[in-house]
Amino acid sequence: MIVKKGTLPPTPHTEFYAMPDVLAREEIHGSYGFSGAWSRKVHVRYYPTEQVKAPRKADFDFVPEFPPEADILQPYHITTGLMPFEKDAIRSRKPIVHGPRTTLSISKPTASMPPETFFRNGERHEVYFVQEGEGLVRSEYGDLTFRKDVYIAIPKGTTYRVELTSPKAWFLLVESIYPINFAPHYFNKEGQATLMSPVVETEIETPTLPAFRDARGEFPIDVKHGGGKVTRITLGHHPFDLSGWEGALYPFVFDIKSHHGIAREIHTAPPMHQTFQAGNVPHSGFSLCSFVPVMAGWHPLEVPAPYAHFNVDSDELMFFCNPFYGARGGRRGRLVHVPPGRDAAQSARQRRAEVPRGPRETARPARRHAGHVLREHAHHDPRVCVPRPRVRPELGRRPRARAERRRLGVAVRVRRPMQTPTVPVRLVSPTFKPELLEEILDVSRPFTGEGHFLYPADKEGNHTRGFFAIESVTSHPAFVEAIADDMAAWALREGIDVDMVFAPAQPAVRPLADAIAKRLRRSVAYWEYLPSGRFGDALVEGWVPGGSKVLALNGVSLQGRCVGLRLPQFVERLGADVTSAAVFAKGTTDLVHQTEERLGPRFYSTLQVDVPVYPAAACPMCAATNRLPVSWKEFADGPRP
Repeated sequence: MIVKKGTLPPTPHTEFYAMPDVLAREEIHGSYGFSGAWSRKVHVRYYPTEQVKAPRKADFDFVPEFPPEADILQPYHITTGLMPFEKDAIRSRKPIVHGPRTTLSISKPTASMPPETFFRNGERHEVYFVQEGEGLVRSEYGDLTFRKDVYIAIPKGTTYRVELTSPKAWFLLVESIYPINFAPHYFNKEGQATLMSPVVETEIETPTLPAFRDARGEFPIDVKHGGGKVTRITLGHHPFDLSGWEGALYPFVFDIKSHHGIAREIHTAPPMHQTFQAGNVPHSGFSLCSFVPVMAGWHPLEVPAPYAHFNVDSDELMFFCNPFYGARGGRRGRLVHVPPGRDAAQSARQRRAEVPRGPRETARPARRHAGHVLREHAHHDPRVCVPRPRVRPELGRRPRARAERRRLGVAVRVRRPMQTPTVPVRLVSPTFKPELLEEILDVSRPFTGEGHFLYPADKEGNHTRGFFAIESVTSHPAFVEAIADDMAAWALREGIDVDMVFAPAQPAVRPLADAIAKRLRRSVAYWEYLPSGRFGDALVEGWVPGGSKVLALNGVSLQGRCVGLRLPQFVERLGADVTSAAVFAKGTTDLVHQTEERLGPRFYSTLQVDVPVYPAAACPMCAATNRLPVSWKEFADGPRP
C-alpha cells in the first residue's frame, strides 16, 4: 500500500524547497535493487550520508554464540520467560535461533534507548512482536505507537530508536534478508487484499510524521551488518529531518487481533494462519503465522490437533504468548523448535509422554491467540542455545472418561536435589498448564512441607507444619502474568461479572491484583495489611462504591479466612458484596471447603496445597518438641536453596 506523509514534490528527482532558499535533498529507500518496494524521502537540507566522525566498532554486537549441543539436530524448548529484563531494546537483544537467512531474538528492555542515539539494521528486515509493554518506535518516517499484541515491521536500512512508556517490555524479533510483507497470495493483481484474505492492508497503522528536525551536532547510529557485527557511524545532522515521504517501503504496526482467523470443518494446517512472509516460500525465507481465536473443527469425527505431519522443507518454531493454545501444551514465553519430520517420527502417545499436558475439555472453545508459528524454508541452521530445567515433576493422573476431565486435578511432586523429601501439590485449575506449575515451583520454590511456623506472626497466630509463600512467586513478573491470564480465562469461562477487585495491600499481592484488574478492565481497592500477616481495619487505596459486586482476591489462603470471611465482612461494611473470589493457592481447611461450597464455580484457585494448621493450644509440634514456632516471614522473605 502506497502512503504519503508530509510535503514533497509531486514528481521525483525535481527541485523542492521545504525552507526558503534551501534546496532539499531527495533519497530513495529501495529493496531488491530497483525492482522491489521503495519510498522517496525528502531531507530538508543535508545529504543523509554526511558523517562527521570516522566509523568505529561499537561496544556490543549480535554475533550468535552456540553451545556444543547445537550441532545436534533435535527439538528444543526455550523458556524465554526466564530470560532477564535489562538494558534498552537494542542492547538487550539476544539471538536464540539463527540461520543464513533468518534470525530469531528475544529483547526484554527496561529502559528507552539513550537520548539522541539511533539504530539501523543494515543486513536484515525486522518484525517485532510485542509480548509486553508500551512505547514508541521513532524513525525518519515518523512515530509509531506500540502496545501488547502488535507486530512492528521495520524495513532494512531504517534509522530508528525505541522509547518505552511502560517500566519494561518484551519483544520477539524475527529478522530476514528478504523484505517482510503480508503473504502475497492474499492480494489481487491490483494490490488489494482479496475478500477471502484474513488480513486487510488498510488496517495497518502508519507512522505519524512530526515536524522535521533541522539540527547540527553529533548523532550516533549503531549499524548492524556482517552476521551480527555492529559499527557506529556519526552523522553531523539529525537523521529525522524529513519534510515528507511517499512510497510502499516504510515501518508499520499491525495488531494481531486484526488477523481475522479462518475456520473450517476439520483442522486447518498452519498456512491457513499465515500473516507475514519473507522470501520465495517454500524455496527460501519464512512464513509467520498468527494463531488467533477461531472456532475449532466441528466435524463429528474430527481428530483433535495436532496430527502428525512430515514437512521436509520447513523447520517449525512456535512462540506461546499466552497459555491458552489448545493444540499443544502451551506456556507463556515458551519457544519450541521442531526439526523437519519430528511429528511424523513419533506417535501422539509418545509426544504426550514427553510433554505433560493439562486436561482437555470436552466442549472445545474457540482457540485464543496463544502463539506464532515461524516456518523457515530451506537451508535452516538448527543451532540453538537452550537452557536446561533444574527439576522434573512427576505428573500423576487417575484415568477418567473424557467428559469428566474438565475438573481433573493433577498431583505434582517435585524432586529436589540431595534427596529432599517430595511434597504433594494439586493443580486444580483446568486451564493452567502443568509444565508452567513445574516452572514456578522450580524457580520460586514457594513451598516447604517442613518447619514449625507462626501465622499470623503475633501472640494469637496459628501454628502450621510447612508453609506456602506467594512472595517468591510474584517477584517474577512472567509468573504474575501467567497466573493473571488464567484467572481472566476463568472469569470469562464462568461469566464472572464484577464491578471491581478488592485485595489486601500486601506488597506481594499487589502485582497480581493490578494484573487481574487490568485484564478485567476494573478498578482495584486495597485493604490495610499489617506486617504480622493480619489485616487492618481501613481502606488504604481506592474506593468501594455502595452496591458494587466485588471480586475478593488474595495470593494464598491456607485457612480460608481471608477470601472466605474477613474480606467479605469488610466489603459488606462498605455497602458492597463479594460475589466471587480468587487465590493462587488455597489450603484444605474446613473454612476453605465452606467457601468452595458457598461460591461454587465463582471461587478460583490455581492450586491446592496441604499445609496443616493448628491452634496454638493444640499444636502437636509444640507438644513433641517443646519448641516455639518461627515467624512465617523467615521462610517467605528468606533465601531459597
